[in-house]
Amino acid sequence: MSAQPAYSPAEPISPGQRRALFAWAKSRGMSIDDLRALTPSGSISAMSHDEASALLKRLNAGGEYEHPRPAPRGQRRPKGVYRLATLAQRRKIESLRIELDWTPQGLDGWLSERHFGDGRPMTRIASTVDAMEVIELLKAVLARSSKRSVQGGNGQQDARQGVHGGASN
Repeated sequence: MSAQPAYSPAEPISPGQRRALFAWAKSRGMSIDDLRALTPSGSISAMSHDEASALLKRLNAGGEYEHPRPAPRGQRRPKGVYRLATLAQRRKIESLRIELDWTPQGLDGWLSERHFGDGRPMTRIASTVDAMEVIELLKAVLARSSKRSVQGGNGQQDARQGVHGGASN
């Protein structure tokens, strides 16, 4: 009677070991090819569990693997606190107004006809969210007006007097 061997085939590298190797390489700015060069067979997937353990121990100088800590997040703003519209956002609104050839009063009049989701008139742009909404609206108007000019338009002037900076009839 022959006895079965007492050993089992080598287990493949575990998903945790694989993540640990890639995290170690990333924390040191190494490419995947650099990491492959450190493996016995030149392939991470072909490594056994024992080979991966030995490599991790060697890479960590015999110590236990320490997972890199995530970068600390900044403190969250308390509920009800919002950011003011940035200078860049205000400049973008102004550049869109100029590109549309609208006067400042025309832009104010156009915005006074619209309201934010909470019912406030758009004439008071306070937060970054407010500014983003106005910018997106102005970009849509600009896209529609440039689309009309490409299609040839019918030459009629805008019904809103004072919106455009050009001479009126």
